[in-house]
Amino acid sequence: MRFKSLYIFIIWDFGSCSSSQSLEKQSSKGQWLTTWATAPQLVEPKNLAPEPGLSGNTLRQIVRVSVGGKKLRLRFSNKYSMDSLAVKAVSIAVPSDSSNVDATSIRSLTFEKKNNFKIAPGSDIYSDEVNFNLKPNSLLAITISYAKVTQSVTGHPASRTTSFIVKGEQTSAVVFKNPVKTDHWYSLFNIDVKTDEPSYAVAIMGNSITDGRGSGTNRQNRWPDIFLSGYWQILLPGI
Repeated sequence: MRFKSLYIFIIWDFGSCSSSQSLEKQSSKGQWLTTWATAPQLVEPKNLAPEPGLSGNTLRQIVRVSVGGKKLRLRFSNKYSMDSLAVKAVSIAVPSDSSNVDATSIRSLTFEKKNNFKIAPGSDIYSDEVNFNLKPNSLLAITISYAKVTQSVTGHPASRTTSFIVKGEQTSAVVFKNPVKTDHWYSLFNIDVKTDEPSYAVAIMGNSITDGRGSGTNRQNRWPDIFLSGYWQILLPGI
């Protein structure tokens, strides 16, 4: 079976967990835990970014995390690409409306203390640790300014979430004016949080149904999303 999806989220330990449950408790004291991830692949030609494309332009992607935290790191992937990927800058922020973000929340990411980086074919890269108030079960905007991108791109086409492309370098832009829309993710692999709370990491792997086929775009109603929401209602009523 070819797995088309990978969802990873964290469940805080507010009580006991039956030994029959297929959850692996992690020692999370000062450890990195993945709060969001997707399954990267080589993007097919039909699912490449529409004009003006990624090269020399800026892409803003929206994802929904599970557990929050005060410190984050992000991993970007060029795993299935045949060419190097060059990036000028990356920022994260809290989305405010569609493609726009909250100006006070914008944080620039660094990679070995630099804003720009290259990823060799078949490789990944982690950002440096960044202070950011990420709330549980919330949306996060990741904005990438690309330098050079070829037709060989690693991503996840079936995002069921709209991404936005604008011309030039606009990682610090609050408002994206007249963005080109595309329902795909590119380059982003996973997001980690550092937390002292005892936690469980859950990975869900499956086919296109697990990936959200049949669910609505931007509705965050894939069955793993619903599963996660159910856990939050049990552990944190009213969240």
